[in-house]
Amino acid sequence: MKNKIILFLVSTLLAGAVFIKAQDYCRPLNVVKAAKNIKAGEKITRDELFYKAVTDCSMQKDAIIYTKEADINKITAVGFSALIDIPKNAQITKGMLTWGSVRAFEKIMPGWRGYSMEIGPAEAEIIREGDLVDILAYLDAKPSPVIFTMLQKVRVLGVQKQDGKNYLFLLLAPRDAQYMYLTEKQAEKVKVVLRNRADLAVRAIAVLTAGK
Repeated sequence: MKNKIILFLVSTLLAGAVFIKAQDYCRPLNVVKAAKNIKAGEKITRDELFYKAVTDCSMQKDAIIYTKEADINKITAVGFSALIDIPKNAQITKGMLTWGSVRAFEKIMPGWRGYSMEIGPAEAEIIREGDLVDILAYLDAKPSPVIFTMLQKVRVLGVQKQDGKNYLFLLLAPRDAQYMYLTEKQAEKVKVVLRNRADLAVRAIAVLTAGK
């Protein structure tokens, strides 16, 4: 049963990647963008935002879509701030914004989830609040073990040490939180990989088959 669940998850991810590649057209969408450079910690104001048409093929993952002025008012009226430095003309994604006090789980935007996982001392030494990470999984599946990227471009809410253990706090969409929990339960090894904060690209998922 375990291997069936794992292989189903892997095949689902692969199918999604193939579907994206197979698209032969791109739909136009309006996304919210930064009108100027916005510093981390700066409260977002209306004059710092505008919207522009892009295609869904070039849209960043979790970018905020503009359908009416209320979509921007949700950002400015509630008092969201920039979690990281946001360059001019960058698409505004949910992971770029923070809300509330400086405590990790109070930075979660409505509709999102804060996910905690234990990490090793090496990862805790280099990963910091506001970083982006990818999540890799090693699965001892049959007939051959596989390694694949489970999640990409995940925003780090914080890193804490408690009772001699290191914990990583991640900002995840609800479905990604489910995938992450299933991966931690079923995978033999989960690895957190640090990426450049400016690298916002989401690439097709590649699965590596490892021979024993």
